[in-house]
Amino acid sequence: MRKLFLGCVAACLLIPPLYGLVARAPQQTDNRVLAAAPAFPSSLNDLVVWPRAVDSFLNDHFGLRSHFIEGDTLLHWRLFGNSSNKQVVVGNSDRLFFWDGDVPFRTLLGNCGAWWSGQMRDMFARDDEQALTRFDELIPNLTILVIPTSSALYQSEFPEWIKSACRGHSLLVDDLLAHLPRLHSTRVIYPTDIAGSLPAPLIPKHNFHWAGRGIEFLFDRLVAILTLTRQASPTWVTITQPSDLARYAPGVGLSNQLEAPQWNAQFCTAQDCMGPIRDLKVPFETFTVVRPGDGGKLLLLSDSFGSGAASSLIGFFSQIIDINLNNFGTMSPGERRQLWIRLMYEWKPDRVYLVLNDGNFPGMLRFANLIPDAQ
Repeated sequence: MRKLFLGCVAACLLIPPLYGLVARAPQQTDNRVLAAAPAFPSSLNDLVVWPRAVDSFLNDHFGLRSHFIEGDTLLHWRLFGNSSNKQVVVGNSDRLFFWDGDVPFRTLLGNCGAWWSGQMRDMFARDDEQALTRFDELIPNLTILVIPTSSALYQSEFPEWIKSACRGHSLLVDDLLAHLPRLHSTRVIYPTDIAGSLPAPLIPKHNFHWAGRGIEFLFDRLVAILTLTRQASPTWVTITQPSDLARYAPGVGLSNQLEAPQWNAQFCTAQDCMGPIRDLKVPFETFTVVRPGDGGKLLLLSDSFGSGAASSLIGFFSQIIDINLNNFGTMSPGERRQLWIRLMYEWKPDRVYLVLNDGNFPGMLRFANLIPDAQ
């Protein structure tokens, strides 16, 4: 029995490194950059930190690592009904809630109003007022649409501890809008009531981003507010789409069944088919949509919710260009200015929309500061 036990221990210790030596590295499932192999220490300071760097490298690169991660994730999901990745919170009916950042649960509890102090809310309101003032100066007819995320729309599906923490608090965006001068607050659309009563969910239960027919239902209910005229409609097909949170739960196979629009339109992410901006440097995740028929030009300034917006708004506009402001800051001021001049003064959009999720509304000033001054 002792020999059998020692043999099992030896196998557990030897199989992973041996597998790592002979097997091809599997596709990375982590949502981060893995630790790199440390260089051999060349100084006393390097020698002091070298053991920790080696430890980090071995933790990220041992054999069978991805299989262990998937097994651990699957065990938590199937047996305990939760996620081994703490950024994903499993609610009622398997509804997933996501928080990002370094502080656990801050963005999730922040959206529902249970985190930030009154002093921080005042600071967010001042920043948003500055952002809206700057937008007024640079884009006078800008429409700002704030998309409510799951933490605002589906609080009844929160786990009990989050439901209890959020109870009695107003949504952060609602609170900030109440603190803004009416001149600014009335220019911001935050349609939580509408979005929470759609025939299809705005956000599928295994997603962070919006997707599916709920987006179309939302814009159909906003046509009067946005003064839109529908020019075309898609056909709809039912598909099974991988969850955008699947990378946080490898091995579980998360997906959503939803209705997806099929348009007679060209969606382009390649530089050579971006029409009026194909010869300029553009930020990562820029895309264009062109549809035959009537409709004007729309410039979308967005975060990662821009692609979902375009999937519906192409029914009202014949040309859309989306600039992801999350990546706009990677360009130099000169490159941003050149692109902005091309878009605003040469392409000349009929409308400009700023579309961002409610988690980005308190930090909207960073987006406003990226927009170049007028020509």
